[in-house]
Amino acid sequence: DSWRLRKLTLFGKITIIKSLALPKLLYSISMLPTPSYLIKQVNKILFNFLWGKVDRIKRSVLINDYDKGGCKMIDIESYVMSMKCSWLNRIYKNSNLLWTKCPLKYFGQMSLHILGQMDAYNDTNLFNIQSIPEFYREAVISFLKVNKRKEIISKSDLYSSILWGNRQLTVRGKPLYDKYFIASRYIYVRDILDDNGNFRDIIHENLVNRSTYLRTISMLMSALKHFRAIRFSNETYDFIQHENLLCGKANSKKYYNLFRKQKCSDSNALDKLNRTFINDYFQWKLVYSLKIRNQFEMSISEFNYKLVYSLLPTKSNLFKWKKSDNPTCIYCNELQDSLHLLYYCEHLDNLWILISNIISFQIEAHHIICCNEISDTKNKIISLISYIIYKKYLIDKENNLVLPINDYVKSELIYKNSLYIKCEYNNHDIICEIINSL
Repeated sequence: DSWRLRKLTLFGKITIIKSLALPKLLYSISMLPTPSYLIKQVNKILFNFLWGKVDRIKRSVLINDYDKGGCKMIDIESYVMSMKCSWLNRIYKNSNLLWTKCPLKYFGQMSLHILGQMDAYNDTNLFNIQSIPEFYREAVISFLKVNKRKEIISKSDLYSSILWGNRQLTVRGKPLYDKYFIASRYIYVRDILDDNGNFRDIIHENLVNRSTYLRTISMLMSALKHFRAIRFSNETYDFIQHENLLCGKANSKKYYNLFRKQKCSDSNALDKLNRTFINDYFQWKLVYSLKIRNQFEMSISEFNYKLVYSLLPTKSNLFKWKKSDNPTCIYCNELQDSLHLLYYCEHLDNLWILISNIISFQIEAHHIICCNEISDTKNKIISLISYIIYKKYLIDKENNLVLPINDYVKSELIYKNSLYIKCEYNNHDIICEIINSL
């Protein structure tokens, strides 16, 4: 609540969430069971701090990378599950230490090496998972959610697949599991099938306990019948050693990125702009590098980000959000969207023509969003002028007045230049030239 009172940018708020809010939860999340209702409650608090009452961008987009249209906002559910998964790695890598004996006892005959190759999490009865403490149950289910295996498309894929806890080898939607088969070292499909795709004759003889033999064999036959074409093909196969996240150098950060990528979705904001400007093709990597990453101020970066998503409080947006009675421009009474406000409005007079002459480039409406035809510094100048026009609009809208555009831009540039000249950046003389021309 104290940080909410400050005028932070979208990026600043996310930094506060990551640096101040999450550390408060880190110890409890990593040591205690975390119920789903608590995750929802924390998520609600974080996004209310970020947006207020209404989310303006889909959460699955917001958690994506910068160059894909996101802001790297934290996904609390993925964060919690990654903390739980990292415990399995610690137990696996320190299995010779005394403190791991207790959790290893819970897993029984299911070794963590075998667990590290499973990927079926939709059956909570897998290896009696309900009988282990809730914290370790959450850790196991989280790990099975992130441990995705590629689809079986060849004989090598099939014969290298694990038999148990495999989302592709199921009966009535449920994965298979038999502790006696596991204890007898029947782990992979190649352990029960010969090169011709038939079941081996010695399976029954090698079992340590044969009480479940008929039931398990019938279930294995049912699960493998979906791959008959692959099983009985003449294709030669090699055993593929799949990556085991527990054996590798996976940590909570790697787990988090894997969880996050499963939930991320692509932004369609640039698709709308590309339909508006038919002759241009905007890409997020370009928009991010030219308009968001490297600006004079973070407030300008946020302004450009909201511009792409059409989130600026223009009259048309305020009318759509039911916060204004009409969508018309306060200067010329035409429909006021973002491009009208920043470029087309008649009150801007010859401002962009003046800027174009100074930077020796003809500025058009789509250049305000992104322009890869000119240098990085000139892109920053275009963004700065656009941001000043936007600030003037906010002042005029709030106070019901119309300030002379050239005078306001000049005064703002003088102030900004006094700040920027203390920092190291190239060609600040362009700003001086614009000031002298206004």
